Amino acid sequence: MKTETMVQPTSHITRKHITIFVLVYACYLLSFFSRLLINPIIPTISVDLGLTKAQMGGFMSAFYLGYVLTNLPGGLLTDKLGYRKVILGTLLALGISTLLFGTVTSYNTGFMIRVLAGIGSGATFSACLRAIFEWFPKNKGMATGILQTGTTGGLLLVNLAAPPFTEQHGWQYTFF
Repeated sequence: MKTETMVQPTSHITRKHITIFVLVYACYLLSFFSRLLINPIIPTISVDLGLTKAQMGGFMSAFYLGYVLTNLPGGLLTDKLGYRKVILGTLLALGISTLLFGTVTSYNTGFMIRVLAGIGSGATFSACLRAIFEWFPKNKGMATGILQTGTTGGLLLVNLAAPPFTEQHGWQYTFF
């Protein structure tokens, strides 16, 4: 059962194509922003929560535990439910887990929330790639190449925005 209609192959890129691409790109960029948000401010979080270096690494690893667990199921869900529903689900899981992390007061709770964030992010790539392949069948390489700049774009934004925001408002509000 197909839940989404196939877009007709065309080399002509319309305003609708651009709109879809911008939305998919924003999702991908936000996925990386949320994923990497902890990196530049983990020293501040560590001091506040009294974390050991092993626990700081645990927070980093917890995300990837959830991420690895949902890559394959995320791809299967994308094929079954369609990229729109999966993208919506990943954004909801990432948003909720990012907000919840701002309330963390213990390592164990933070670890579980980071796993949830990884679970939310694990299906993002397959869903975004599926959207690109459906909307840009004759320009897959170009569109995929541009989409991949979302990884370093998210890293760039996090490293520019998170440290000064954390310094002014605290790490909790950075996640809020």
